[in-house]
Amino acid sequence: MRAGYQKKQPNIIFFLTFFSTIISLISLIFIMLSIPLQKEQIFIHRDTFSNIEIAILFGFLFIFLFHIFSLVWIFSETRKLKPFNVGKWLLFVFGSFSLFLFLGEKIMLDEIGHEYLSDWSITGEWVILYLLFIIQLIYNSIILFRLRE
Repeated sequence: MRAGYQKKQPNIIFFLTFFSTIISLISLIFIMLSIPLQKEQIFIHRDTFSNIEIAILFGFLFIFLFHIFSLVWIFSETRKLKPFNVGKWLLFVFGSFSLFLFLGEKIMLDEIGHEYLSDWSITGEWVILYLLFIIQLIYNSIILFRLRE
């Protein structure tokens, strides 16, 4: 190997971000499909956790870990750049916003659960919830494509 030449080695944060991105995408799609299909099991039967509820809970845990790993990866990549890179900082801001919206998903699921038990109309809450899910999917897709660079 030539003097002064150093091959770029992927670090552990890169691998954690990559694998958590894949698992998070799968989890998010699973959650988006299973919540409306299993809404009675999720929102009405509250005495014990069902298998689907445990799978959804783990899915949300994977999505949360993905946000942490991706924000750490973006921050570490941004620090390496000498000239200021607006794109990386905008991605960091979008990731932080996406993490904040993750809390909104939890709130919307609670609202849907309460209103579903009361037999109220929940159309607006479903729209907001799936809008938040779509923003999560966009962020996950952007990170996946950025990791491939």
